Amino acid sequence: MKKITVCLLPVFLFVFLTGQNLFASAPETENHVQNISHMLGNRGLKKNFNDIYTEAGFLSFGEKQQLYSSFEDKPLAPFLLNWLIGFGIGSFVQKDYLSGGLCLAADITSVGIGLTGVILWQKELFDASRNANQDLGSLFLMVFNALTMRTAMPFIIAGGVLSIASRVYGMIAPWVYGASYNKRLEQALRIGEVRLSVAPLVMPDASCGLALRLEL
Repeated sequence: MKKITVCLLPVFLFVFLTGQNLFASAPETENHVQNISHMLGNRGLKKNFNDIYTEAGFLSFGEKQQLYSSFEDKPLAPFLLNWLIGFGIGSFVQKDYLSGGLCLAADITSVGIGLTGVILWQKELFDASRNANQDLGSLFLMVFNALTMRTAMPFIIAGGVLSIASRVYGMIAPWVYGASYNKRLEQALRIGEVRLSVAPLVMPDASCGLALRLEL
């Protein structure tokens, strides 16, 4: 009997120290994993945080890590879309609708301002060509104003600055949103959460005691 006790003691200690339940049924655990996957995939983390947090209490650390790897936010693709295409497309793909809307509005506005500058510049060139029969001094001054885009330049500069600002914001936003989302996902799945409790310990020889239980 002593030999059996010695052999099984590490097993019982492992169970109580890691919070693993060796007698839990596999189908029951799979149901919890499927429930969390359904909530994350269909309805999102924000709306189901409390339900996911409750379901995660029945999972092992390895199952939590597997779920995290499957549903963590990966900001590289949204970053590339916002950088190469713009208009907040990457943020919309990432489901960051606030940043996507800001980038979309800024890019549309910048295009509008830039087109206004181009139209004004073309108008100046048209006016210069139409007044070619005037004296040489007036014609030279008009052509100079048209070529230097004195009227159109402020619009073109404003549109360019707004476009650059939108592009820079669009490149930064996916990383900030991704880090925030992944942190929230860790909290919902209880990754890194440690709870220490006292649990009864019953040995094969019918002896009883108490053990500290570390739950991850």
